Amino acid sequence: MQKHMVFLKWCQPYLLDHMSVDFAAERGEQLTAVGEGPYEGMTVTLAGGSGANNQTSPDVVGLRDPETASELWRFGDASLAGVAAETCVPHRSLFFSFGLEGVADASDRSDVLQRGIDWLITEPPTAGLRISHLTNPTQVANPGEMVTHVISLRHIGARGVTETITVSVEGGDWPTLVNPAAFELSPCSEMPVTVTVAIPLDVGINAVDIVTLAARSDLNTAPVTLSLVSKAPAPVLLVDDDRWYPMEQRYIDALAVAGIPFDLWDTLSSSSGSAGLFSPDTHTLLRYPIVIWFTGYDWYAPLVDVEIERLLDYVDQGGRLLLSSQDYAYHHEESPLTGRLGILLADWTDEATEAGAVVEHPAGGLWGPLVLDYPFPNWSQTIEPAPEAAPVIRGQLGQPVGIGVGTAEHGGGETLFYAFPLEALPLETHSQALANGVGWLSPLGGSHWDLTPTVCAPGDAVSFHLTLRNSDTVTLTVAFTHAVPEDFAISPGQLPPELDYSVMSQEISWSGPVAPMGEVPLTWHAVWRGTTALPSMPSVTLSLPAWELSTSRTAPFYGVGPDLTASDWLTDGLGGARSGEAISVTYAIRNTSGVAADDVELSLWMMRGVGPITATTPLTGGLAMPVWQGSVASQETQTATLLIQGRPWDVPLRVDALLEDGAGLRWEDSLWLALDPWQSFLPVVTRSD
Repeated sequence: MQKHMVFLKWCQPYLLDHMSVDFAAERGEQLTAVGEGPYEGMTVTLAGGSGANNQTSPDVVGLRDPETASELWRFGDASLAGVAAETCVPHRSLFFSFGLEGVADASDRSDVLQRGIDWLITEPPTAGLRISHLTNPTQVANPGEMVTHVISLRHIGARGVTETITVSVEGGDWPTLVNPAAFELSPCSEMPVTVTVAIPLDVGINAVDIVTLAARSDLNTAPVTLSLVSKAPAPVLLVDDDRWYPMEQRYIDALAVAGIPFDLWDTLSSSSGSAGLFSPDTHTLLRYPIVIWFTGYDWYAPLVDVEIERLLDYVDQGGRLLLSSQDYAYHHEESPLTGRLGILLADWTDEATEAGAVVEHPAGGLWGPLVLDYPFPNWSQTIEPAPEAAPVIRGQLGQPVGIGVGTAEHGGGETLFYAFPLEALPLETHSQALANGVGWLSPLGGSHWDLTPTVCAPGDAVSFHLTLRNSDTVTLTVAFTHAVPEDFAISPGQLPPELDYSVMSQEISWSGPVAPMGEVPLTWHAVWRGTTALPSMPSVTLSLPAWELSTSRTAPFYGVGPDLTASDWLTDGLGGARSGEAISVTYAIRNTSGVAADDVELSLWMMRGVGPITATTPLTGGLAMPVWQGSVASQETQTATLLIQGRPWDVPLRVDALLEDGAGLRWEDSLWLALDPWQSFLPVVTRSD
């Protein structure tokens, strides 16, 4: 940001006003540049060879006025590296954001110079139309409403004559109106054209209508065309609110892999110069059941006050929000939205370098832990969840870096907040994290899926339990499929009559309505064969067909393996503790299976304000501490006891037990402590006459 301000203050006006160049970002070494316009088909290398080898941090630039200039070069990451100005201006200019002397090949340098000279001496055109969007190419509104597209038609024949233009639309099924449909254009003048589309009342979620707008001149039979997309809202709105480092493609790719339909909204934070100016308003947000909002590397203004106000309104009116922002808590720890996100407090002492999903939370899952690959500097934070929230993702120390608050069953909104950028995850994991998050935020998020028993011998019967819950205010058609794992045997004749079974695909399925705030319980049985080396983790896919949205749930099943699910805190005698006093806490590690659990490790994550009794000063950040390691025999309980102390008494304090066995299976439990304040009784002195 500082460089951007210096650039605007000290650069010569001709660079901004005549060459139409704006600063966007500074990059590290860029190895290639790909040409456009006069350099179409060229790719030059910017390091090595006979070049100057001095291109260490070239600028990424912006196109200030697309009506007069066009893209010239792009770096290998597709960011803009050059601008050509020519249209309806009394000059021609070329701008490179890299040094020509850095081009590695001498023949390429010569070709770049020759093409540039040839283009610069070209005579201005006498005819031609340019068509461009003045509004987003895709316009969204609810069924029964209208959308308005505005496009610009510009006569770019600087030395031409006045032409008569006719405009028409082709294709599309929804009622469409063009205004004006015919007009005259003099050289270098432009005319805005409005296209209004009425969205039928009976269309479904994510319905789309596409028309082609064609503009023809009376002096040229070849039209210029533009596609206009009108649609009903998708189930998800993806809000691109990054700055300096464009991250939207990572989210687009991750959502595409997950098969999640979405609409994209760009707040233009990197180019508008005014944070929040182009952010979606509350009315727009409320069109979407689920909003995914990411801020990337925007440390300057990850969210501004107007955005916070709108998001708070959205959530309070039942909206479901997923926010990924590594700097939000730094700027807005006292904001009302912060409380709504379930953030009790935030620490900056432990940056997340790894991430792993919380297995027990539906928005978490089974992925990780894995190393995070940040596309920009790591300014992530630890976020401690309030009692109504729960960890969803943990960092390398066990610190919470993602939390969720679910209140949809009470008619309120739901939130997921990540204090690290989800785009630091590999694509497949990024996609899985978004799919699990969207699934939990959806109206089916409260659905429950499990198996009993979780440990058994080959040949034993296992019961599958699925409860479909709809937290929406309207009846929804819901479907599910369960692909029967190969180590389970289903007897089709014993399935409940409401379930369908495909012998060919080995899938159990069901589809039907679920009432608002209602549920549908389903149970079926199978025999565990025990034929695989490791038992399957049976999954079920829940779907909302009208939303084109599906999500998967996986239930823990251990077969003959160890099961530590019954492990928990022993809480007797914890009441009445005071600030600074020693508190003895005990965690019981219980193995309810028939085999031993080897290489079991128990560690604690203690939030800020809690620490071992050996700490002599209040902890300024959270603390990770390994406390027990060993084996737990069949049906055995091992205990680990630790003396701790808590300092503050005005906030709830939490200690998380994080349990892992040698097979990589994970369990966890949280213990909340409420300390009593110390009381002082001062003497009362009175005086009487």
